[in-house]
Amino acid sequence: MKTVILKDFQSLKKESLKVTQYQVFLLYSHDHLVVEEVYGFIHKTLSEKEPNIENVTLNGLETDASIFHAELSTIPMFQNCRVLFIRHADTILKKIDANKTILSYFLRDFKNLPDTTKLILQIDDKKIPASLKTLEENTLIYKTDDIREKDLPFFLKSRSQIMGYSIDDIALKILIEKCAWDYSQAIQALDRLFTYAVHEKKISTEDVHEVCHDMEGDVYFMILDSLSERKIKQCVKLLIHHKLNYGDFIVQGIIKLFTNALRYSYLRNNNNLSTNEIFKRLEIKTNHAFILKKNENQFQKLLSKYNAKEISDILEKLFELDKRFKENTRLEEQKTFLITFAASLENKVSLPLN
Repeated sequence: MKTVILKDFQSLKKESLKVTQYQVFLLYSHDHLVVEEVYGFIHKTLSEKEPNIENVTLNGLETDASIFHAELSTIPMFQNCRVLFIRHADTILKKIDANKTILSYFLRDFKNLPDTTKLILQIDDKKIPASLKTLEENTLIYKTDDIREKDLPFFLKSRSQIMGYSIDDIALKILIEKCAWDYSQAIQALDRLFTYAVHEKKISTEDVHEVCHDMEGDVYFMILDSLSERKIKQCVKLLIHHKLNYGDFIVQGIIKLFTNALRYSYLRNNNNLSTNEIFKRLEIKTNHAFILKKNENQFQKLLSKYNAKEISDILEKLFELDKRFKENTRLEEQKTFLITFAASLENKVSLPLN
């Protein structure tokens, strides 16, 4: 069968006769109401043809790739049809993509799905890994428009209320900032919080900090990471949405990042020093190998994106910016200065310092 792409519920209803003919359904949507409505319609349509259905629902945020693969190959014992519904399936698809062995098994078995199996995948991201594009062949695809950034707070608040939870405005703000206004991460984080607060039905700032601590969500470090990778649009976006508390703190952090990267390059290329010895010279003190490796990776990324002349020019701009921040302590003006500085790094380079 040919792949069919639908973008509204009425179109789906018109294709109801085709629903039973497909084995795989992809729901590209973040909206809980849309997902439930579409899933409910597909399930109802399948049930009308085959009432005796076994239903299996998995959460991609919490499910191992091997479990998904096992469920995919399972044949129902007492029912005539098996509907496997995966929420946040893009998360588990990324896990599959990262493991070549599981990926090969999945691609092999996907082509030979049991006739009794119907697979429904809800996708938060706009796309799935290229290695799994076969999922979009001979498939019924339902896509909705992306959530606009300005609508994200209202959307998350409404989603919480629909699920029977309350979340205060401060907790919501922290959640969104930790996710850098990325709607996909924000929705996944909120679903984690639903599980965490399942008894209280109330999400606090403490809950957000507890559950979202591993999301690389600290805006300060995300700004440094985006600059080191020269992801300027991402950096500007972070600065626009983040309410500054200490603008000079960010400038000093950026100065330290570029200065240490330059010194790291010199020490690595001109001295026979170990990584630990280099970091001692840079006065980065830690006993954790993971932190040393993370800093080293950050420096190497930065050095592959900027050449020596650029780094020198950038540091000159940063020192001037630091001077202006000391003269002008108004946070909104500091924010404008920072955004202007970040945007000036947009141009690509051809001679990285590596």
